[in-house]
Formats: sequence, C-alpha cells, structure tokens
Amino acid sequence: MRLNQLVDFAPLEEACRDYHKLNGLGSPVIHTVPRLLRVLLLRFFYGKSLRETADFIHLNMLAKWFAGYGLAYFGLSHTTIHDFETYLIKNHPRLFFDTVLRQILAAFPEQRQMTQLGDTFAMLANAQRETVIGRLRHAAARLLLIIHSYDAASFQTVVANLVLPTLVGDKQEKQEFLLTDLEKNDRLTQTVIQVIALLNALEHLLIRDKAYHTYKKLLHDLLDKEVVLTQDEAGQVVAARLCTKEERGTYYPISATDPDATIRNHGPKKMSDGYNVTVAATTDFICEIAAATGSQPDETGIVPALQKMAQHHDLQPEKFVYDRAAGHGKIIEAVYEATNGQTQLVVKPVQAAKNKEGDRFGPRDCMLTEVLDEETGELLPALRCPAGEITTTRYRSGSGDGWNYRMPAATCWRCPLNWECRKDQVQPTHYRQFFVSVHHAPLLKAVAYAQTEEFKLDMKLRPQIERIIAGLVLHCGARHAIFRGLEKVDYQAKMQATVYNLKRWLNLSDPNYRPPPRRTAADVVLALAAAA
Repeated sequence: MRLNQLVDFAPLEEACRDYHKLNGLGSPVIHTVPRLLRVLLLRFFYGKSLRETADFIHLNMLAKWFAGYGLAYFGLSHTTIHDFETYLIKNHPRLFFDTVLRQILAAFPEQRQMTQLGDTFAMLANAQRETVIGRLRHAAARLLLIIHSYDAASFQTVVANLVLPTLVGDKQEKQEFLLTDLEKNDRLTQTVIQVIALLNALEHLLIRDKAYHTYKKLLHDLLDKEVVLTQDEAGQVVAARLCTKEERGTYYPISATDPDATIRNHGPKKMSDGYNVTVAATTDFICEIAAATGSQPDETGIVPALQKMAQHHDLQPEKFVYDRAAGHGKIIEAVYEATNGQTQLVVKPVQAAKNKEGDRFGPRDCMLTEVLDEETGELLPALRCPAGEITTTRYRSGSGDGWNYRMPAATCWRCPLNWECRKDQVQPTHYRQFFVSVHHAPLLKAVAYAQTEEFKLDMKLRPQIERIIAGLVLHCGARHAIFRGLEKVDYQAKMQATVYNLKRWLNLSDPNYRPPPRRTAADVVLALAAAA
C-alpha cells in the first residue's frame, strides 16, 4: 500500500501505451498496460517466477488490489506476463530503473551531490558448464535446428554430407569423462572436422536470425580460440588439440546454452560462470547498474556507467570511489575525459613501473618537464631524474603505451645517486632507461591525492558498496541469472536494482523507521547472559 502511494506509474504507462493496438474492434482489453506494469513489479519485488507471479496475483488479495484487478477476478496467465516482459526487454529495458531513480532523485535532491561508490559482483549464468567438445556439438545442433525451422529443404542439403552422430553426438558412444586422453583428442579431431564441414556448407545460406548468427559466431570463436589445428599440405585438418592456458588467453565461454556467459576470473578460488555486473551507487541508492560478460575486467565498466548516469539523469558525481583494480593511469585519465573533468576517480593508484623497478629509483621518482631547443626554438619534452639531470632522448616503447627516456652513461658516471638508481641491474657503462606511460601525469595526481587526509575519508566510504551488493545478492535475487543472453541479464540486473531502490525508499520515507543496531559478537554474548 505504501509502494502504491510512493511510485508514480504515469511515466511508465505513457512509455508503454503502444503495447495494445486499440482500434475500437473486439472485446475490451482486460490485462491493460497499468495492470501489467504493476504485475511485473511484483514479480521482481518478491523474486517470483512467471507462474508463481500468476498464482500470487490470483491468491493474494493485496497483490490483486495493487495490480488493479477486482476481488472476484480469477487472475492472468503466465504467458500474458511473459509476452509483456518480452516487449519491455526489447523496447524499454531501462524503463523501470530510470523512472524510479528520477522520482527518488526528486524526493532526495541531496543524492546528486553525494560521493558515489563503485564495484562489481558475479551473477551466475543460467547454464551448465560444458567441455569444448560439448560446446561444439551443442552449438552445431542448435544451428541445425534453426536452419530446419526456416527451411526444411536447406536443412536436408546441409546435413547430406555430414556425419551427424560425430557432429552432434550419439547416445550409444562412450561418455566423454570415461575416455582416455588419446580418445578425447581423437573425438575432438573428428568433431572439429565435422564442424568445419558444417560451416563451409553454410557459406551461401542466407538466414536473418539473431540466434543463427550467434551460434555461427560461437563455432568460429571456439575453433579460433579454444582449439589448435594441424593441417596437411592440401589444407585439410588432420588433428586437433585443446589450447594451453597461455594460448587460450582470457577467453573462457562456458556453454552453448548461453553463449554470452563467460568465466569471471578473480583469482584461483574466485572463478564464477556467468556475468560481471558493475554497480555505481551513493550510500543509499543505486544510480547505475550494467551487466557485462564475465571475462570483462572490472574497471572497464566505470566509464560507461558514468556516461549512462549523465545521459539519463544528468548526474555527474564530484567523486567516484573504486578499488585498486581501477588504479591505473589509463583508467583515471579516461574517467576525467569522459566526464569533462567533472568527476574525480578516487582510487589507490597502482604504480606498476615502481614495483617493476624494485627498490631502486624508477619513473615515479622522476619528473616530466620541457626544455628549449636553442637551434629550433621549440619546447622539447624531457625527463628530470632524482639527481636533477635532464634528458630529451626518448623513443616510442614497443611493449607499452608510452616512451622510453634514456640517460647516457656519461651523465650518470659521477652521480651520487648512481647506486640507488642502477643497483646491480644496469652496468655502469650502459645507459639508464626509464619507461614513462602516456598516462603518467594523471597517475601522479592520484599518487599525490592518496597521501592526503581527504583521500582517507573518501576510502572510509568504500565498504558501503559491499552492503549494497549484499542487499542485491541476498535480498533482491541478483546472484543467479534467470535469463540467458547479455541483453536479458542486463534487464534483470536493472529490475533488481529498481527493487533495491524501492525498498530503500520505503525505509527512508517511513517516519518510524530506525536502522537496526550494529552489534558485535561480544554484544550478543552479553545480551544472552543478561537475559538468562
């Protein structure tokens, strides 16, 4: 009842008014847009499936009243909810999140001036992990089913020259986990040969279907990034093996059931199958949330999140606090440029070059400057070392995004800091080289800010994002994906963030609300002893 008083559904209803094509003919619409919007909100507010939501509306009088149905009305079918949700995902995936957040910002204008916090969490995919052979066969089978649904004649033409039991699997064959390594390699080789034959047969087949191109791309990616092929002189595949960890890189898809889901690798014991969800929030409300495939690095989602906030809500926080994953000069500079200098990324800087140098002087101990070229009259970029010597000799680095500045050995010969700068890693007769990233300047600013008391106060806020993520995961159902595919999972994350914001809004708008006291284990023990 309080939710019905707080939320203004008019903007939602206006955005979806074209869902029903009203032409004056036929019976009046029973499941109108206002009713379906409220039903969908109840679905995520209570974390129910489509069928459970339909039963909930039928059996719960308050839910029926909230949705706008009469007391004696039987209810609605789960397919009706599904059809409307499909429409919403396709046309208005951000509608609920943006509409509710606009109303929250209007009710709490001070939120616009608050420091924001950012982090990511894993959303587990709604799919079982498969082996490479399993993925190849599963994707090939899905591809053939799509072809058959479009044109049975084309399907027969494609499969005419294929060995289907080898391509898609056979129930009579030995299960993969029972095979020896030699047998696995042989099955992989035979499966790969059939997959290549399938892809060759599809070259002249024109099918305009998103799923068709998704599975076709998945097969190409598996052959390119998961398997090493051996070919004969005629170019025919004669052997195949799985890529090693080094050859494979960071590409870790998990299943053909959900081709968008990959492995989120945060350490040896922190690997999750699914999606990496970025959250940006104040200490009270979530201001942006977006799902990405699991293999995407955490820091990649920061700039898009800030851009979406500015685009949809004209919201640019003065400070955005993040963890050490975003502490590189490249990310700090990207945030500054994307927000036109309006947002400062508060983060503990990562001084990779300093760590690489060890305990000797490195690029962080030097200073970039400019010197006047007496012959041309131009200002040349230069590097001043800790001893005050200056060099303008620099070369573009071939291994990193930056420059290698060289200090000649003759300059360093009598330097009092020679040992601190070179140690035993650089011979006295050799030049001393410093790699300076193109993002050196913003990183130095972050290093300087990290030494201030203001930085320490900002970082004390950062643990609050963990509380928000815990609320999403534990109380809003954001740990497990209920959909498959990045587009739908992103919609799910935004709906569950909407629910979090609504629950927080209900609490803060309640004059009788008091946050639960934080008690330590010692407090609980003393309370139990006193009660006894």
